[in-house]
Amino acid sequence: CFLLPLRQLIFMEYSKDRSNTLELYNTFLSNVGEKKTLQQLIDSIIKRKGKAVVLDLGCGNAGALNDLKKLYGARVSVKGIDLEKPEFNIDEFVQGNFLEAKLPQKNDLVFSFRALHESGEIEKMVSRTEQSLAPLGKALLVIRIADDKGIFEGQITEQDMEFLVKISRKKSIGNSKASGKAAGSPEGEHITGIVLVLERKA
Repeated sequence: CFLLPLRQLIFMEYSKDRSNTLELYNTFLSNVGEKKTLQQLIDSIIKRKGKAVVLDLGCGNAGALNDLKKLYGARVSVKGIDLEKPEFNIDEFVQGNFLEAKLPQKNDLVFSFRALHESGEIEKMVSRTEQSLAPLGKALLVIRIADDKGIFEGQITEQDMEFLVKISRKKSIGNSKASGKAAGSPEGEHITGIVLVLERKA
């Protein structure tokens, strides 16, 4: 089932804070029902390929990417994109809007936790993200949709929400398998967020 009651899927709160840590990101993953940590996801990539290429869409201060670099060293290439320069040095940083800037390509793992509701044009963003994946690459996109009263967040529109629901039900986009889970308001009247997972075919 695509839609899950709030009791089953607790959606994290978002803030304007740009500080990110690996611990915080893993808490976000746990809150949206993901059973693996970022480290476990990266470990499986390294086991398969020897090195993992990781991209954070909306990396903020790049704290989580910095944590990953400390853990894995040369076995991971950490990349980020954000409107403002990060506090920490990473392997590759792109400053700009997700929709206009050139995204790094051939990513094994792409994630975004607190930013995509601000991008607008979600269909374009998801398509660009899918195209940036390496064969067997995976994207975990946690997208804030609306507040508990059903008022859309950031640049999100009803069309964006309908697109996310559609591809989650269709189970594919581009060359990738798609799956989605949605969180609702306490009364279950509104979708407040969607967790979209893309898995590129070999």
